[in-house]
Amino acid sequence: PAPAPAPSSAEPLVLIFRPAECGSGLGISTLRNPTPAAMIQALEYGRAEAVKLKHRPSPVLVSRYVGDLALWRGRKFHLRAYYMACVVRGVVRTYLWERGDILAAAKPFVLDEFDNKDIHDTHFDSTGGDFAFPRDLLGPDSVDPDVYAKGWVNMQAAMRHVSEILAPNAKCFEESAHGFEVFGVDFLLRLNGEVVLLEVNDKVGYTMLTEAFKTDFARDYFDWIDACVFSPLFLNTTPPPALFDSSRDK
Repeated sequence: PAPAPAPSSAEPLVLIFRPAECGSGLGISTLRNPTPAAMIQALEYGRAEAVKLKHRPSPVLVSRYVGDLALWRGRKFHLRAYYMACVVRGVVRTYLWERGDILAAAKPFVLDEFDNKDIHDTHFDSTGGDFAFPRDLLGPDSVDPDVYAKGWVNMQAAMRHVSEILAPNAKCFEESAHGFEVFGVDFLLRLNGEVVLLEVNDKVGYTMLTEAFKTDFARDYFDWIDACVFSPLFLNTTPPPALFDSSRDK
């Protein structure tokens, strides 16, 4: 993906301070057009919150707020994708599944009120239901199909780079000849189709509200894993094209 553009004159410089050891929005503070003294104070607050919440010190991550975002039904959102690394017969392959979850903020987006979590925090609980991408993502009041198409290409490109980092260290447990693991990968989608990789998480989480959605998801999810891992291993089928393949990519 292309480097993120500098903020425009109409977009305020907003910095987010987040303790690395804390999740779910805990310990976060934001500063708009901050002074050096305010930044030092925010760093100290983040360290103190980590000790209070997690009972151990934590580095504080500082990032710039991304404001030029595609919106879903007028709300800020991120995409939770599923990324798999597998080792079958000594070959490391990685895949990004083109089905995932839409996680949205509770209230309509405005480029202001940066401490208002209902506007700026995107979680399952604030989304208001089970929604999948790309099925539920596109539409006149949501994401332009061309923007999503560019975003999907950029998501794959980002995860190829992740795969190059992961592959040299991918190995099975001593007692296993083959194996796989699925990770949760979170992306922001920008208006121009660029993406921002937020995190690669080994604690995936599969929270869903309705039995119908769970059944539909489980069927497609197992079909994906079967095509990439089980059938190539046990039935000698040809696996689908991989993001990274250690027999091809050096």
